[in-house]
Amino acid sequence: MKEQNINDKNIQPHIFLFSERLYKELVTFRSAQSVIITGESGSGKTESTKYIMNYLAERSRISDPSYSKSNNTITFEDKFLCSNPILESFGNAKTLRNDNSSRFGKLIEI
Repeated sequence: MKEQNINDKNIQPHIFLFSERLYKELVTFRSAQSVIITGESGSGKTESTKYIMNYLAERSRISDPSYSKSNNTITFEDKFLCSNPILESFGNAKTLRNDNSSRFGKLIEI
């Protein structure tokens, strides 16, 4: 299998390649980035959102020279990532296709 270059326009979509490109755009241009995640019920929109948020949080920690794994401080990113299940609990319901289907759109600003 050919290794995929993050700058190659012909690569298949992958959540972590996309997240890395998003991170590099944020760091390089220091401007707001938007991500729209769409799909049918049960297609993985919430999981994709969590993967992107976790990736960006971890990537920013690794790039921070003051970050240390031995530091047990709870960061803003940790608090933010933990808040998602609480917010979801107010608007999700069981459907025939998905046990945890959302009934609302979400705008998340980081």
